[in-house]
Amino acid sequence: MTLTFADPSARADLGAFTARLVRLDAMAAVRLRAGRGRVTAWAPTPFETLATRSVEGALEPAELTVMGSVLLTALEVERTPEIDLGAGGAPWLTDLPPDDGWVRLEDDKQTQPADAIAPIVRNDYLAKVDKAAFQKLLDPVSAKIDTATLADLYKQVAVDKKDIKDVAAAWLKANGFVK
Repeated sequence: MTLTFADPSARADLGAFTARLVRLDAMAAVRLRAGRGRVTAWAPTPFETLATRSVEGALEPAELTVMGSVLLTALEVERTPEIDLGAGGAPWLTDLPPDDGWVRLEDDKQTQPADAIAPIVRNDYLAKVDKAAFQKLLDPVSAKIDTATLADLYKQVAVDKKDIKDVAAAWLKANGFVK
């Protein structure tokens, strides 16, 4: 089970992604999938969403699930272009989105910090609600969350070991979104 990077920046990019994931959930599984000269990592988050990162590289076999902590350790310890991921075998219980149909967005003006917030809502849910009213609920929340706020929320969960639901509820209450 080998992961090979095209260059050191791809390794660093996947390392940063994996480190954030492990801070949120030390037991998270990461699904790695190779294709078209890229390796894409998929991981469930405590927010009931899938996070993903795609970097230039290769993976043998072309699909593998590993624990996030194992991947992070391998990325940090093995400083070679090729990393042995061991046997893998972490459970993966979630369907993945399709490989095709995605558009890669470039931040050519460097205006989107790494922690930019964008609401993600399933289409089947949107079909059941008034989209204008739903957007009216989301826009004020999105406007209040900046990088500093997000860093503080991350800290409360990852460092202070507070429950993620309690942190979210307290933030929503403190900002007047719920009573």
